[in-house]
Amino acid sequence: QNHLSAEFLEINPYSKLPTMIFDKSMMKSGENEIINFIEEKFPAEENNILIPCSTSTEEYQKYLYFTSKLDNISIDAIEIDLQSEEKGQKLEKLAVEIEKMERIKENDDLVADSIASTISELKHVHALVDSSAGVEAELTKLDNFMAQIEAELDSHGLTYILGHFFRVLDIKFGVLIHTL
Repeated sequence: QNHLSAEFLEINPYSKLPTMIFDKSMMKSGENEIINFIEEKFPAEENNILIPCSTSTEEYQKYLYFTSKLDNISIDAIEIDLQSEEKGQKLEKLAVEIEKMERIKENDDLVADSIASTISELKHVHALVDSSAGVEAELTKLDNFMAQIEAELDSHGLTYILGHFFRVLDIKFGVLIHTL
């Protein structure tokens, strides 16, 4: 709930987590925005980093493909649905958080536009969890994603998703597995 505090909203009007402050002046929020910023700020040609270089076309295209597939799966909805004993409570908390953010949006013109996308995302998660068909569709997307990852690893005899080097996509995949 700290990401809805006035202090946090001053730093990050989007209220999106995770948030990174760089050089005490530049704010980035959301894992993809942070990862892309790191890639731009510290290019792979000069630094050994976790994101494939955009000049290594095949690896970079796979990174974009799998990242976009992963980003289009509502892990939050699946996680809430899997906790069936607490599902009702989680939905109520989510509804309260949506209401709180809508009040902030109505009362603070500075964050109104930026907080709208977060509210939309939370409403989408709520609708998915509230509908068993919505969660089933997300689980199907997750199953397809997992099958594609497994096929990619098996077809090339790979240890890591994008090749023979540990990359940020492997971290995201690990977080996904841990979350579920």
